[in-house]
Amino acid sequence: MLSSRQLMLSAALLTAAVAPVAHASTLAYWQFEGGTAGSVMGSQAAGALADSSGNGNVLWTYASYTAPTFSADVPAATVPQTSGADNLSLQFSASAYSNSTRDVYPASGDPINSLGSLSAFTIETSVKFTTLSGNETFLGHDTTSTSVSNSGDIYFQSTGSKIRFIWSASDFTSHPSVTSTDTVTTGVWYDLAAVYDGSTVSLYMKSPTDTAYKLEGSAAFTGSAGIHQGGLWSLGRGQWALANVDQFYGLQDEVRISDSALTTDQLLFSSPATAVPEPASLGMLALGGVSLLARRRKNA
Repeated sequence: MLSSRQLMLSAALLTAAVAPVAHASTLAYWQFEGGTAGSVMGSQAAGALADSSGNGNVLWTYASYTAPTFSADVPAATVPQTSGADNLSLQFSASAYSNSTRDVYPASGDPINSLGSLSAFTIETSVKFTTLSGNETFLGHDTTSTSVSNSGDIYFQSTGSKIRFIWSASDFTSHPSVTSTDTVTTGVWYDLAAVYDGSTVSLYMKSPTDTAYKLEGSAAFTGSAGIHQGGLWSLGRGQWALANVDQFYGLQDEVRISDSALTTDQLLFSSPATAVPEPASLGMLALGGVSLLARRRKNA
């Protein structure tokens, strides 16, 4: 028979095996795998791109003159963190209409547009610039009023040859802005992440010469940690005075929004991926430990 101490150890192992494993929740994940290289994204519902998170945040564009083009130019053939294939990205170029921008966005009723208060978040994407002129916003979140800030409340953008992330609190009491210390150039992929941990907003970047994400800067956040209700998330441009501005020229891929502050080894293009044992595997480990204890007891 097992001793009381051995029984307690076995019980602890079994409890760990069946206890739920805590995972960060992915709110939206756009991979752009629903097209053909060289083709223009379809407009409205017919061309909607799927949300890999399963939360139904499909991406739309208004018309062919606002639509980006699918490209086979991608950051990597496989996303290290998920082991998923990466075959396509979206290419944003100048619109045929001078007063229009190319952009994609979730439908107004999709859950990603109604987040409300957030205790933490991580926003990830990969970009490759065709030009670097002024401000080019590749990911943002719009407001619905010009009365307070006159702009969108999230900007993830290039500013000259650097990367900048700006977030205005839902009550506009805090406007942390983080700019990269390293510069970027055209023609190469950069993997980016903006992380909010409840008190600080941090910007991370992985360049082609980096083996891991690097902290580029951080800023304290003291406002109400919310996202403005009613505005849309958008890719390919920013917003000012309710108008589309700051067109992004380049390629974009692998956009993921999570509801927790991910560590750098959990980001999409971290390699090797952080592996979390499945509950079933933990259970087998625990049962193996019980069996080993019993065998040692018998042979003693």
